[in-house]
Amino acid sequence: MSYVETISIRVRPKLTSVSPPLPMLTTKKPRRSTPKVRSGCSTCKARRIKCDETTPECLRCVRTGRTCGGYTGPATARPSPAGSITTYSIPFKVPGSQVDRQLLHFYCSEAAERLAGFSDPTLWTQLILQRCHHQPVIRSALVGLSSLYLDHISDASNLPPVSLQCRSKSIEIISKCHRQLTAHLRSPGASVEVALICGLIFYTFECLLGDTKQATWHLDQGLRLLQGTLVENPTRFASLDGMSDQLMAIFARLDVQASIFDSDRFPGLRLLPPEDMASCSSALVPDFFVDSSHAENVLTRLQNITMHHIINYLDLKRCSWDQLPISVKSERLAIVSSFQTFQFATAELLARIDQHQRPRQHVLLLQIQAELFHGILVEDNTLPPSMRDIGGAIDSHLEAALTQISAILDMARTERESPLSGSGFMLSTQLIASLYYICMKAQNRETRQLAVSLLLHSGVPEREGLWDAKTAAFVVESLIVNHDPGSSEGDRAEARLEDLGRGIVDCGGLDDAFRLLQIAKQGERVT
Repeated sequence: MSYVETISIRVRPKLTSVSPPLPMLTTKKPRRSTPKVRSGCSTCKARRIKCDETTPECLRCVRTGRTCGGYTGPATARPSPAGSITTYSIPFKVPGSQVDRQLLHFYCSEAAERLAGFSDPTLWTQLILQRCHHQPVIRSALVGLSSLYLDHISDASNLPPVSLQCRSKSIEIISKCHRQLTAHLRSPGASVEVALICGLIFYTFECLLGDTKQATWHLDQGLRLLQGTLVENPTRFASLDGMSDQLMAIFARLDVQASIFDSDRFPGLRLLPPEDMASCSSALVPDFFVDSSHAENVLTRLQNITMHHIINYLDLKRCSWDQLPISVKSERLAIVSSFQTFQFATAELLARIDQHQRPRQHVLLLQIQAELFHGILVEDNTLPPSMRDIGGAIDSHLEAALTQISAILDMARTERESPLSGSGFMLSTQLIASLYYICMKAQNRETRQLAVSLLLHSGVPEREGLWDAKTAAFVVESLIVNHDPGSSEGDRAEARLEDLGRGIVDCGGLDDAFRLLQIAKQGERVT
């Protein structure tokens, strides 16, 4: 069944708003005298309601479709719950209502950069915007994405809760986008590019709503379409005017993220043919990176190769090094060598970046991911003893990763322009996944406790694609409470949570582990 046939059955039902009850007749009470509030936008002042004072337009006005009248003082002095918002002019000729144009303005000035996180934002800030001027379905999808993102940061910023009517409106916009895409894909001029862009935006919709199953479905449909196009018509895909490389990069990153999130999921893309695996060390990782985006694309490719290698030879996991076929040995040694080269190349890149530049945080994040992926191979028994971490040696890698994460959060605290400053949602920095992995793998209780505390750190995004920081922390803390490793006998060796929680953490995704632990808790309360 194709994306065109299946997307129509995935359309969310249209929600009807509930009419408010008629007000009761009451005796009007005298108004209590309060000091006059002189801050806030002129629109909120005229309406005599409290303004949230977001710049350049307050969220109350944007959410209700009103024109924000601005502030009497300088706009830069007004607080913004999601960080500073830069001015971005939306041409009046853009079709749609005033609310649509305001939401597009919010997308351009706020959401696009934050969705990209530390990655190259060109796809979100330029390429998709260029397409939306000519493709109504992409424009509608961006309006819906901006509406949902606005609701999300309003909740995260402790603003007045988003009303049921606002949420219903966002869901209706999503349903409209699904219908528009279905109609577009059935038309004679259907575009693969439009389908991939909308699939990416729909994936982001569901991540914002917290529906990981639906998000993964949209991602997998996009990956199948992308892989099929690369095989059947690579020339056509490569001619998408700069869009092809950007789409490939982000779908590959999200593919890695989804397979980390759900241990039962096989990566949808294969970025290196099996026959080239053994030679990947010399061809894949250069000795020099131009910038952090170059390093990120290389790491994504290396992560994809590592996942395919581990899954392909999963049945050999209990074999010793001497029992492995020569071809498997060659591949594994090449991948380990590639990670080592990557760490040297990124260290050289860091030496060229100023201490307080945003790319420095990006490179540190890439080093953390490489360290943890490298650790998956190094702790495996199917390596020569000289290349294997035995006992608690893996914890040194985890502690090094935690040190780097702490450094990133310290930088974000002092730099207002950091993507981690005041953001409640990003797509693919892998920060939450890295902390969760450390919690599962660490034998040292202090290392594990520090990782849990960082999961709840104010600088860590609340949601990061499929990953939810509070859900991850709940799973870890529940396993610690249930098993309490290392606390019964003082001389007992500490165990890893991933070993103690087997049957829970390896049952699928993080959400499945969360549900199983919730059921177990409810059962304890009943008994």
